[in-house]
Amino acid sequence: MINNGLSFLENNEGIDYNTAKTVYELFEQNVELTPDKIALVLRGHTMTYQELNQKSNQLARMLRAHSVKPNDIIGILANRSLEMFIAILGVLKAGAAYLPIDPEYPSDRIHYMLEDSNIKIMLTMEHLKHLISFNGETLTLDRNDLYYGDSSNLQKCNSINDLIYVIYTSGSTGLPKGTLIEHRSIINLIEGMSDKINFHRDKRILSLASFAFDMSMPEILIPLSKGMTIVIADDVQKNNPKYLNDCIIENKVDMLQITPSRLQLMFNYGKSIEFLNILTDIMVGAEPFPKALLETLKNHTPARIYNLYGPTETTVWSTIGDLTGSDTLHVGTPIQHTQIMILDQEDKLCPLGEEGELCILGDGLARGYLNRQTLTNEKFQQNPYLPDKRIYRTGDLARMDSNRTLEVIGRIDSQVKLNGRRIELGEIEYHLLKYDMIQQAAVIVKDNTLCAYVVSSSDILTSDVRKHLSNILPDYMIPTAYKRIDKMPLSFNGKVDKKTLLQLEQELNCQTMVAATCEDIDSIGLHTIQSRLRNVLSENVPNKQGALTISLDEPLTNIGLDSVSFVKLIVALELEFDVEFDDEYLDFKKLPTLSSMLSVIEHSLV
Repeated sequence: MINNGLSFLENNEGIDYNTAKTVYELFEQNVELTPDKIALVLRGHTMTYQELNQKSNQLARMLRAHSVKPNDIIGILANRSLEMFIAILGVLKAGAAYLPIDPEYPSDRIHYMLEDSNIKIMLTMEHLKHLISFNGETLTLDRNDLYYGDSSNLQKCNSINDLIYVIYTSGSTGLPKGTLIEHRSIINLIEGMSDKINFHRDKRILSLASFAFDMSMPEILIPLSKGMTIVIADDVQKNNPKYLNDCIIENKVDMLQITPSRLQLMFNYGKSIEFLNILTDIMVGAEPFPKALLETLKNHTPARIYNLYGPTETTVWSTIGDLTGSDTLHVGTPIQHTQIMILDQEDKLCPLGEEGELCILGDGLARGYLNRQTLTNEKFQQNPYLPDKRIYRTGDLARMDSNRTLEVIGRIDSQVKLNGRRIELGEIEYHLLKYDMIQQAAVIVKDNTLCAYVVSSSDILTSDVRKHLSNILPDYMIPTAYKRIDKMPLSFNGKVDKKTLLQLEQELNCQTMVAATCEDIDSIGLHTIQSRLRNVLSENVPNKQGALTISLDEPLTNIGLDSVSFVKLIVALELEFDVEFDDEYLDFKKLPTLSSMLSVIEHSLV
């Protein structure tokens, strides 16, 4: 049916769904097998499989008493805590699907998600209830009176076609959209990832991703189904390189899933990479994996290194590439019950080696988008080659080599038109990242000019980068302007945030991009606390000049500081001033300005 010289790849091996068990049934098997084994670890607190099972059963019974049934959606708004895991399992055991909401989300986004999902029950923590404007039933997870009565397993009420969770992601209209994932797809993810990566029950895995991000599923649902121990990095540890390093070492973590940007952050703070020596498996995904970062990682760890790819709409990860002994960057081959096609603009299969849109079909596909039937029909289409199967159009540009290994190049929707020519910004970024010294790269269009921003390990000659690109790209795709910055602004999920980068560029233009003069710096006083603070700040934000000139009471977000770089800044300030910030100050909102930082530092030095 499909010519061997075309870009099509399938993996039809896998589980028989007629005998498949749900995630919570697999979890209950592990409770029977090892009831006293530690399931969860958080800051010295632990919970066994039996304790987790009993509490989640009690919560599930309370939910069923509220007439919860399959395909109902229940919201969970919680910090990274033991209660968060109880809530997830409790909702699933009740037969419903869970909607994770991160407390760090803006109030308008939380309100929109509650309205759009039309949920009737919300699970939350006592100290977070003020974030919710909600007319339905609210149950408080950290109240002991929630857990009482029968703690035995409930009777299963789900089929594999029922909903298991709803994840909201950014939408092109500016409003987030809810992706509907079924039990079948999670079962497929568990079996598919386990077939390629060793999730052994004796291993410990770190829970690092926001539980409102689908990247959290391999850190929550897979280990609980396999009888593993989950070490939870709390809200402070996950953003602090030093604390995260210590957490991994002290808890003897074996498996780590991480974005390239967060991994680069750990390398940037050089004292926080000892953890790489004890890991057995490192799973990298959610954004392009720079070649320089891969080579650095190989030199610092004995662990197997995997490059993972997949959109939310195909249930977390669809392909996995083992890069441990590989010289090329690729995302490997599909997991079980998954097929990959690369189609051209006429929906014809591309010949091997040619670029086209990456399309995915198989059991990982979502049901669709909540309350978005038009968008569902647009993104989940009839397969032009297999009419009885749906196909998801990822919007990603990719190619398949002669060995049928998949390479993802960038976003099709990052396409721009300059001087009458269509240009894929993602393709330029992809090749910038292949330059050995470039760790991160982003390309934007400014004043009808391509501008490349790079983070590099050392100074780079623009001529060398242009020469590198000219060997691969046509002249009209080679950026005119190049700017080296100390760090990329990151989004909430740890990815490079182009919108913030563009805003930063506009702010710099408003300041005419004039660096602080020697007189300006002298007037500050090189040996004052304030000048030392500004110097440290300048090393941790994209707008280095802005750090030297920003007013004391101006929000630090105006010069590109974000929640991830903020914690890195705190660590750097502790080293500079030989002080230790209390954990409460690791909250971005507690120290929003230079003035507030100065106050804490001066008080600590008294």
